[in-house]
Amino acid sequence: MSQGRGALASQWLSTHRTDWSLWLDDDIEIEWGALREFVLDAMASDHSYVCAQYVAKAPRSGVLTARLEGSAGMLGAGGYHRIVGSGFGCVMVRRSVFERMDHMLPLVRWARTDCVGRPYFLGIVVPTKEDPEGPRIQLGEDYAFGFRARAIGVELYCDTRVRVWHHGDYRYGLEDADSSVKRFGSIHVAPTEVRTTEGPVEPEPIRTLRTLRYDWRRQS
Repeated sequence: MSQGRGALASQWLSTHRTDWSLWLDDDIEIEWGALREFVLDAMASDHSYVCAQYVAKAPRSGVLTARLEGSAGMLGAGGYHRIVGSGFGCVMVRRSVFERMDHMLPLVRWARTDCVGRPYFLGIVVPTKEDPEGPRIQLGEDYAFGFRARAIGVELYCDTRVRVWHHGDYRYGLEDADSSVKRFGSIHVAPTEVRTTEGPVEPEPIRTLRTLRYDWRRQS
């Protein structure tokens, strides 16, 4: 994952002169109008890193991919909120962030000659804020990128107005951030039988949801 993202970033930097890059994972669903507003608002802002908030693939876990900094934020409203890191499922990043990383950080080159690009997203191990001298934690490629961005003075922001769905076993939404749902040790489930005029039939299996894919060339 880190190598693939690094290759995409390096290819974009070397072949395009656009000021912004949009990163959108294939398990993310967002309405076209909301995505367009998210992109245009980010480009019009003074920020260099803007993400959308979405929930990790764990029902009622309370795990949000964007870690809010300071006071609590309102999901689905509230505008921009500063964060300490985020997943990379729906993110806008300015070109200058990558260029400053190249200039200010000792980013290494891949040892293998068949690896393309710079390791902007290489995972790292860092100390915790609560116990700097204690056990360390490993950051995946997305949070590692945010850590490097903050290290060179880039502030990270989340646009809390955007509604984003995260596809897994089902379509995870902001409601799954609420972990207060009542839990039971066990439940009783009655058998379900589907009948037709020709007798009982087996229910159809649940089909995995697929993310919506947009044809950007056909959008105005």
